[in-house]
Amino acid sequence: MELRTRQARPADTMRIAEIHVEASRAAFTGLLPKRELDALCPRRMARRWAPLTLTHNGGFFVAEENQVVGFCLVTRSRGELPDKHAAEIMAIYVDPERRSAGIGTRLMDIALDHASIRSFTEIMLWVLPANERARRFCESFGFSSNGVENTHHGLRAKTPHLEYRRPLLSMAASNPLGHESAKEKSV
Repeated sequence: MELRTRQARPADTMRIAEIHVEASRAAFTGLLPKRELDALCPRRMARRWAPLTLTHNGGFFVAEENQVVGFCLVTRSRGELPDKHAAEIMAIYVDPERRSAGIGTRLMDIALDHASIRSFTEIMLWVLPANERARRFCESFGFSSNGVENTHHGLRAKTPHLEYRRPLLSMAASNPLGHESAKEKSV
């Protein structure tokens, strides 16, 4: 099947929410409280994601084959003192049945391109310290932990996360989906 990437649309909201719930349960079992993972509900999650499909400033992407199989959201870094020159990958999730198929790699490439095109000089994200798979994935893209730990409100409980950062090179182009048209990129 052909993997394509594009901007997220409101019609993608329920599938994005389903992937978020399924991927969270697959990735965070044993890392977050079971009661929180069991309480995840795609309908509630869809209410969280729906507004972002309209107000993402171009940084909300999906990967699709016959249906959406993954998504990522890139914004300006957040926090009490956000770094004006840093972007943040707020989410990158892949349907657990499609893991290790290159989807996360494609989404990460788009996130990095999107931030570079917007002249950010650095990009960061947060990872659970015990999530070795996610840490290896981020490190494979040149991210490294700077030792900063923050307690985020995870799904519900406060959970410690490690900050990972990497520098970005500015891109002269203005297309976050690569060298092809901004409509879609095919493998």
